[in-house]
Parts: sequence; structure tokens; C-alpha cells
Amino acid sequence: MKMGLLLNVFVGSSLISMYSKNDEFDTAIEILERMEEKDMFSWTTMIVGFSKRNKSFEAIGVFVRMLEEGMMAGEFALTSILKACASVLGFREGSQVHGYAIKTSLENDASVRASIMDFYVKIGDTFSARLVYDRSPYYDLVMCTVMIGAYAQNGNTELAIEMFHQMIREFKIFPNEFTLATLLASTAQTGDVILGLIYML
Repeated sequence: MKMGLLLNVFVGSSLISMYSKNDEFDTAIEILERMEEKDMFSWTTMIVGFSKRNKSFEAIGVFVRMLEEGMMAGEFALTSILKACASVLGFREGSQVHGYAIKTSLENDASVRASIMDFYVKIGDTFSARLVYDRSPYYDLVMCTVMIGAYAQNGNTELAIEMFHQMIREFKIFPNEFTLATLLASTAQTGDVILGLIYML
């Protein structure tokens, strides 16, 4: 695709999104490079495009470039890049993103915090996920479900059930179908299906 210098940030970002969805990443990158001005949305659109197509290393590369050029990352960029880091087990990169979230106070955003927890869970670091959970000033269904899932993956039925109880009794947060399925998977892995069903009542 031949193009001149793109002056309109909105048009450029829209084109990046369109070409990314069609797996035409060379063109999407060319558009990003030729944009006279790039804002947070432009960079994030490219990061999301790579991340959704499982091009995690490319997403991480764009994220690094965005920061190097002095652009601040927002909540959506962080949640997308954390998924990319988790998919390639990028502990160092994901930890650095977590540090950035703390420095910019974006860790206080519920979606970012849940994504940080999910990153640690997916790379097998339940301890760090629990630290993020325990530091939270408030709790929501997504965060609780992430921790229940973390314990379920490790076969730690007792902690999964304990977290489930805390969610309902202490935080007054009620589970959805996904939370219940996650807990049931944990109890089923250890043969405690009946026990799991009883605890759900």
C-alpha cells in the first residue's frame, strides 16, 4: 500500500485496526510509522492488534517503543500487553509492566489489577498473584475468580473453597457461572465433587 504522511490520528488508528484484523501487519506498522503524530490510542491499537493475533513478541516490541518515545500507556494497553507477556511466559517483561503500573498508579484500576494477577497465575507464580490480591483496597468478582482459578490449577482445593467463602461471606460478592465452574473444576480434580457442590449451596 502506497501512502503519504498521515496527519489524522483517528484515521491512522482506524486503518491500523482494520489491517491488523486482516493480519496485514506490515501495512499496519507502515501506517503507524508514517503517522506524523501518534497518540496513546494509536500505539494501543497496534499492541491490541498484535496481541489478539497471538503475536506476543511483536506486541511487546511495540509497547517498548511506545514508552521509549515518551508516550504514557493506559489501562487498555496494559491489560493487552500483560496477556501477551503471559502467553510467552515473559516473567521479566510482565514484572516490568507490573512495576510500571505501580509507578503510574494504574495498578489501582480494577481491570489492570486483575490482569496483573492473571499474568502471574498463568506463569505459575500464585504467590505474587496473591500479593497483588492482598494489597488491593477493594475486591471484585473478577479478582476473586482469578484467585480461585489459581488455586484450582494447583489442585489446592481447600484454599479455592476458602477464597470462595470469603468472597461471599466477607465481601458480599456473589459468583457467576464461570466462578462456580472454576471451583467445581478444582474439587473435581481431587475427587471432592460432592464436597464442592455442598460448599456452593
